[in-house]
Amino acid sequence: VLDLTNWVTFGMEQQRMPVLVGGGSAYGLSRDGGNVAVFPTAGPLRRAGFTFPENSERLLRGSAFIIQEKVGAGNVVMFTNEPMFRGWWRALDRMVLNAILLGTGF
Repeated sequence: VLDLTNWVTFGMEQQRMPVLVGGGSAYGLSRDGGNVAVFPTAGPLRRAGFTFPENSERLLRGSAFIIQEKVGAGNVVMFTNEPMFRGWWRALDRMVLNAILLGTGF
């Protein structure tokens, strides 16, 4: 679920999107920054692929996939996984570009 009011999602039109998740890492929600993309607390989390029963749901539900935080005079945008994995997962391209180009302006 995307926060369409955050500058990292500039140009995104839909509030929900599928993402590629691999590994066992998950970010907790940010207290000081923007929770740009979070996994929902209710509803299905998996569309396709392998999961570990109950473990994947426990780790991901309510966690952040993308966090934006102010650091000094700039911003840090953290993605839980490689946002442009092997160049074929294109869903996050716009947000990566926004993070690179717009980060110094906000």
